[in-house]
Amino acid sequence: LDLNVTGMHCSSCVSKVEGTLKKVNGIKKVSVSLMTNSATVDYDPALLTSQEIIEEIESIGFQACKKPPKTKKQDAVDQSFLIINEWKIKFIVSLLLTIPVVVLTMSNKSKYSGQELQMFRFRFSAWEKIKYVLLNYGCMLLTFIIHFITGWHYHKNAFKALRNYYADMNVLISLSTNAAFFYSIILLFISTLEMFGIINQTVSKAPSYLFETCAMTLMFQNLGKYLHSIAKNKTTESLSALAQLQPAKANIVENVKDESALSFSANTREVFVEEVSVGDYVMVKCGHTIPCDGEVVLGQCFVNESMLTGESKRIYKKKGSKVLGGTVNEQFSGSEDGGVIIVKITKTGQDSVLGQIINLVQQAQHNKAPIQEFADKVSKVFVPIVVALSLFTFVTWYFFSVTGTVNNGASRVDSIMFALIFSMSVLSISCPCAIGLATPTAVMVATGIGASNGILVKGGLPLEIAHKVNCICFDKTGTITKGKASVVNYGFFAEDASKIGIKEQEFFEILVGAERASEHPLAEAIVKYFSPKIEHHVDHTDTSLSIIGGKGLRYIYTNKSDMKQNTVLIGKSSFLSQEGVIVTDTKDQKFENTKKSLKEGHTVVFCSVNNNLIGYVALFDEMKPEAREVIKTLTEDFGIRCIVMSGDNKQAVQQSVSLLGSKLEYLHDKTPSEKCQFIESLKKQGFTVAMVGDGINDSPSLSAADVGIAIGDGTDVAIKSSDIILLNSDLRDVVTTIDLSKKTFSRIRLNHLLSLGYNLFMIPLACGVLWPFYGIVLPPYLSSMLMMFSSLSVLASSLSLR
Repeated sequence: LDLNVTGMHCSSCVSKVEGTLKKVNGIKKVSVSLMTNSATVDYDPALLTSQEIIEEIESIGFQACKKPPKTKKQDAVDQSFLIINEWKIKFIVSLLLTIPVVVLTMSNKSKYSGQELQMFRFRFSAWEKIKYVLLNYGCMLLTFIIHFITGWHYHKNAFKALRNYYADMNVLISLSTNAAFFYSIILLFISTLEMFGIINQTVSKAPSYLFETCAMTLMFQNLGKYLHSIAKNKTTESLSALAQLQPAKANIVENVKDESALSFSANTREVFVEEVSVGDYVMVKCGHTIPCDGEVVLGQCFVNESMLTGESKRIYKKKGSKVLGGTVNEQFSGSEDGGVIIVKITKTGQDSVLGQIINLVQQAQHNKAPIQEFADKVSKVFVPIVVALSLFTFVTWYFFSVTGTVNNGASRVDSIMFALIFSMSVLSISCPCAIGLATPTAVMVATGIGASNGILVKGGLPLEIAHKVNCICFDKTGTITKGKASVVNYGFFAEDASKIGIKEQEFFEILVGAERASEHPLAEAIVKYFSPKIEHHVDHTDTSLSIIGGKGLRYIYTNKSDMKQNTVLIGKSSFLSQEGVIVTDTKDQKFENTKKSLKEGHTVVFCSVNNNLIGYVALFDEMKPEAREVIKTLTEDFGIRCIVMSGDNKQAVQQSVSLLGSKLEYLHDKTPSEKCQFIESLKKQGFTVAMVGDGINDSPSLSAADVGIAIGDGTDVAIKSSDIILLNSDLRDVVTTIDLSKKTFSRIRLNHLLSLGYNLFMIPLACGVLWPFYGIVLPPYLSSMLMMFSSLSVLASSLSLR
């Protein structure tokens, strides 16, 4: 269940929501994100409903609702701007009202503060008395508006928090300003009554009220919230930008009965993109955005996919090419139709690549880094400790003042005011928000940066672990090689094959029939090469096919002419030998070419039927051009041990590795389970291991590694066994990922240093430790301003990652 949760301000709010839901019977798992104001709840629908979960959240003072489907104008983006404008208005109103409050207060203090109230009664004229009353009650009225209109948000949420037995920053702000405001009101009423002779000797002198302190404190808090909402919005800009990639509308081709009869003159109808369904045909003109994933059925163009993959080079698309929703059709100069294409939609909404990317980035905010647990523990006890410290500060300074230890000669009222200033400063300067924001803001910015460069990180945990990686294992085929193998040569052992009645045409068909169901790049190359060579089909039926990971495959078919069942083995020589097939490299002439291919680093695949060797295929897969540079950077600049693991033969792996530098290690003839065991042994030796694979048969290794990095072409971003997904096939993204992780974790540590250092230094200062020696006191409004800068410094630090 995905929910939008509003009303959360710091990590203590997050902890409260999570803690409350975890106690509910039927809820298995819950994760709350402060950055996206959302919650993901895994629950048993047999025990409770989604509405009961929402009511549980609302019972502790927050608002919750189910996440709506994507809207035409992206309501989530609009909502963030509404929040920014709300705080902007509150700040401007409080600023405009605070200015006269400060001016009136300064005027009042300079003329009346500290004077004997008896003087007011007997020596001042009625006009002077009225003027004094008007000035102070005017300040009170303006402060009342600031306090209960622009500051109502703090008091309302503080009440909700206390009612539900927890405390957050709203409690600190509300306690501070309410203490100042109501104490000043009481003092003003008493001093007014005494000035007019209604009561006697309660307050001897005209006191200094704290209306301007209350007003300025709230004004700076509103300014902080305004700037904070802007900065927070910037941390989610990458996610917002992804959400806005999909166009609002699409042009559907109407009345399509025969795909072959499609033309650019066909009638189209403009619809909202939510109305587009799988199987629809849409026309995309030059300069327009492709609405959903699909396949080009007519036309040709260049497509800019940089917004999804980070690849700046435009990609040529023609009939049969796959296109991604959110990418842009850019004109193809060689096309008579001006680059217009018609696309058959294959995926929409959350199933599209763009939808999955957005979903992964959102989910990443719920997967917390271990270092965040420290911040959550601090935040849980931070506010109660600050409130207790504030009370202790008040009692201490009041005692010292009335006993004459400090502030000698002060009245009881002056002593209360003196102690209250310190107490309010402690409440105002304390900043739990900065502690709570230290990790999630950096993770949000980092995952956004990654997404905009085609790197999808599944949360804070992979980011935190990746910065410690000191060993990277690479799969060979499709990872450090291009994954587009080609057949170099092949051999058909006619003499051996004739003994079991197989001719060359059947050999071709056996290879194509067996390999067609395999996803391995080598299988694709074999099918592509031998399919055109089949002149006539042998009449037989497929019975079964089983793929033996890292070794080969077993294919059983029945020849209809004699109804004989035949068992085909295709794979490495070691695999066929294990199955009882005689594969030898003696002086037999037929093996000369295989030995030559092995020496040249080719991958040699053998084929047998009913344990009779009938031929081989030699293939070669080129190294990626950036592989050498990447290995050099990782080994020399980052000091990371790099190992290539392959199921290929020793000569082929050795030949490939020799091109990539002397520091690269390699393993050959390894099955997926053996690769997994090797990674486990590295971990036992103390290495933090990352595995980079293409996701085809590397799932066990990706799962076994501390960090699994799946590298692919972006058509399937939901590889469950990996922690980080690289949409491009560019190995340089591995370097970018490690570098991003290191910089992100460094930023997180800096953020924690800033937030904890600020509180450890500023709270004692607000308590008044310097007052006895230098007479330094921090006014509450200045404390609020400093608290604002503390939160903003953490946000600015995270944003600097960009």
